[in-house]
Amino acid sequence: MDIFSSLLSGPVLTLLAVGVAIGLVIRALAALARDIPGLRIRLDQVQSQLDVQLSGIPTFKETIKEMQETITPQKQQVQKLQDYHNTLLETERKHALAQQDKKDSNEIMIHRRGSQ
Repeated sequence: MDIFSSLLSGPVLTLLAVGVAIGLVIRALAALARDIPGLRIRLDQVQSQLDVQLSGIPTFKETIKEMQETITPQKQQVQKLQDYHNTLLETERKHALAQQDKKDSNEIMIHRRGSQ
């Protein structure tokens, strides 16, 4: 029983915990060492894909700039057409009101003549 209680003592349990922790660290490092070549290959693949994407960015920026230069005059033209359309609508509305006023005034004249 004396051996059993000395095995469960604080310093022995601490040494055991430290030994297990060191074993886990060594095992993790060994697993990482095995995975490093595969991870390096994947990193190189991702890096090459990223390089391809990054090399295309200036081309895309140039395309966007050209599109904006093309679209800007068209936007201005659309605005002019919208303004013209709104002017026409307003003119039609005023004309319709004037026609209605003329019709109403003719009806009033007819009623006055009829009542006399």
